[in-house]
Amino acid sequence: MSSMHSKAWRRAIAASLALSGATCGSAWAQSPPATSTAGRVIAFSIPAGSVTTALVAFGRQAGVQVSYIPSVAANLTTQGVSGTMTAEAGAERMLVGTGLVAHLSGRTLVVARPGASGDGGAAFAGGAITLDPVEVQADTQSPIGPGVGFLATQTLTGSKTDTPLIEIPQSISVVTQDQMKSQATQTVGEALRYTPGVLAEEYGGTDLRLDRFMIRGFQGSMPFLDGLPTISRYTLLSPYIDPFSLERIEVLRGPSSVLYGQNIPGGIVNAVSKRPTETAFGEFEVEGLWPQGGQASFDFGGPANKDGTVLYRFTGLYRNSETQVDQVNTERYFLAPAVTFAPDDNTTLTILANAGHSNDGVLAQNLPALGTLYPAVFGKIPTNLFIGEPDFNKVERSSYSIGYNFEHRFNDIWTVRQNLRYSDTTVEVQQVGTAGYVPGNPLELSRWTLGADAAQQNFAVDNQVQAEFKTFDLAHKVLVGLDYFHSHDTWIERDGSASPLNVLFPVYGQPYTLPPVDFATRDTLNQTGLYAQDQIKWNRWTLTVGGRQDWAQTDTTKLLTATTIPQDDSAFTWRAGVVYEFDNGFAPYVSYSTSFQPVIGVDSNGNPLLPTTGTQYEVGVKYQPPGSQVFFTLAAFNLEQNNMPTLQPTPSNPYNIAQIGSVRIRGIEASAVGNLGAGLKLVAAYTYNDAEITADGQGNVGNTPKDVPTNMASLWLDKTLEDGDFKGLGAGGGFRYVGDRFGDNANTIALPANLLWDAAIHYDRDNWRFALNAKNVFDTTYVATCDSVYFCYYGLRRTVVGSITYKW
Repeated sequence: MSSMHSKAWRRAIAASLALSGATCGSAWAQSPPATSTAGRVIAFSIPAGSVTTALVAFGRQAGVQVSYIPSVAANLTTQGVSGTMTAEAGAERMLVGTGLVAHLSGRTLVVARPGASGDGGAAFAGGAITLDPVEVQADTQSPIGPGVGFLATQTLTGSKTDTPLIEIPQSISVVTQDQMKSQATQTVGEALRYTPGVLAEEYGGTDLRLDRFMIRGFQGSMPFLDGLPTISRYTLLSPYIDPFSLERIEVLRGPSSVLYGQNIPGGIVNAVSKRPTETAFGEFEVEGLWPQGGQASFDFGGPANKDGTVLYRFTGLYRNSETQVDQVNTERYFLAPAVTFAPDDNTTLTILANAGHSNDGVLAQNLPALGTLYPAVFGKIPTNLFIGEPDFNKVERSSYSIGYNFEHRFNDIWTVRQNLRYSDTTVEVQQVGTAGYVPGNPLELSRWTLGADAAQQNFAVDNQVQAEFKTFDLAHKVLVGLDYFHSHDTWIERDGSASPLNVLFPVYGQPYTLPPVDFATRDTLNQTGLYAQDQIKWNRWTLTVGGRQDWAQTDTTKLLTATTIPQDDSAFTWRAGVVYEFDNGFAPYVSYSTSFQPVIGVDSNGNPLLPTTGTQYEVGVKYQPPGSQVFFTLAAFNLEQNNMPTLQPTPSNPYNIAQIGSVRIRGIEASAVGNLGAGLKLVAAYTYNDAEITADGQGNVGNTPKDVPTNMASLWLDKTLEDGDFKGLGAGGGFRYVGDRFGDNANTIALPANLLWDAAIHYDRDNWRFALNAKNVFDTTYVATCDSVYFCYYGLRRTVVGSITYKW
């Protein structure tokens, strides 16, 4: 796995850089364990063309950082290189006739012109390499690292192998650590705000219990963590993941069951945990939060022994804050230790653990459409109205997990991996909600109570065997895997009522009831998946094809009646796609992919419901100008989900369930992300959705599915001064737009568009960073979504984060 560098560009400090006895890679901080390429045989397939394009391809295929001055390689061509050989031999053969030579030191290949320096170029002299002062680019990155600035070029999520994003025949985005830092991200939902195809916070960011997002029109709330699922039948038991604990967040859009089993057809969100580093470092940060509150966090790590075969990292956070709703506070902490053992260049074992606790009030206040979307006789309901009872208002969650990532490379062909995690979560819920106005009294809200105790234990393991080899002129990267997931959930609930609450003059401490348990269930899920994938490269072509067979068994036990309903599902899913890479950086692609998702329950005849299925056609183009750190994507897709259960009343059975529902979403997504130079960084996205209910049995055919906007757009720019008296001073700003949509499938609840602006100012000097971020700068009030005319939710109003960070 290639090493990860925490900065996109490196400026030479002295007039020359001697590489005769030191590795360039050691000059970067926060690099996970890396293995040397010296002497290792690699299958190269680099076509004839420009030297600049060939160097980029060489870095990807050899897994090395390529450093060169653009002017040295400009206007030169190469005959390419094809065959199995060492990195040194491959570089030598590729550069024949160009007048350039290369030197490999560790995992860095420096390409230069022999002879004297001084022409703005580079030269070999006296057994060393000298470079004039210049910025040099890291062409390769770790697929699990924090990214370089706003740009990440490698991914594991897209194929479960270390692969450039440009070679994935599917739309994929990476939110880097630097982007999250620039935007002072507090939740996973916030991190996804500027990602194409994603409605990042379906409930406007007010649901502290979990992150609710939509990808290509389909709702998700349980992200993958380090490539392993966190599935739960009850969304409140899905893990809370704090962005401070992450290296990056990746979004793979479109059906992805071929690698990950059951999930929504819109795609997956995969959060990648921070790993131990080869270089010692430390960070401590304090933040002031508005509304009133604060946060303190730390992150440090490095070698634990002299020879660097044991590395460690320890990350933690504590937050205590008020919210925009009266009497609703949030308090949480987490600790995440990690240790890596790397006894040799071919073996790594990383142990990842975390423990956390949160005690939050219920921030998502469900309110009627009359008074939020539409004016009531008294006007609009205030956004700070608390609809609950102070002594019965909490979502308290405790969780921990432990697991590991193991990898061993036997030789140049065979590599094995095993990723494993066990997690345990308990949740206690005390909530008062509303059910519209009291009949005849438009000022008082009718209220209900809910009390629940829940627990979940998850176990996930993914076993992989990877083989890299050539057959004739075809370079293969074959992956075969067997994964298993076990989930055991328990949910015990009590439902009651509470006294009405006056909207304008709320009085708390009123009577409420909470009867004995009226609902209790235990669910056990076992899923086994067998999958295979081949990434085949020939000249500029990359063909990816894979298939998977899943077996899922769910037992639902109703504890109050001691009855168990077993359900067995199986499905075959597959993906095929091809990418062609031009010398100029353009890479058009086309793909087809499928997904499945089990549906718990039975139809009106007592038969288990079938899984829903998803299919997608996608065409697009990805573009990375050679030698640049900017990445553009454009994708068009046709996505369908079928077998959706829907109510279809009959004269004899008004509750008849039939699986005839289907949805079709056609769309276009465009994005630009990267480091533009001179301290300027960019992330921009646009999404167009043409969504339609094609069958449902309830008269909604032709309507737009709930919460799917036709248009979404976002833009964020961040500029830091690199020279002068104000060096280190920077500012960022941008907007996020979500277009008109509906709060129900009947399209009777119209949600207006919202345009929100964010801004930041920051100053970096020596080891210190000072930053001030404002989100929803103009304090726009908006309704984020409605589940019915009784359940509408305001979005987050203005929040401000001020931070001071010290690094060493």
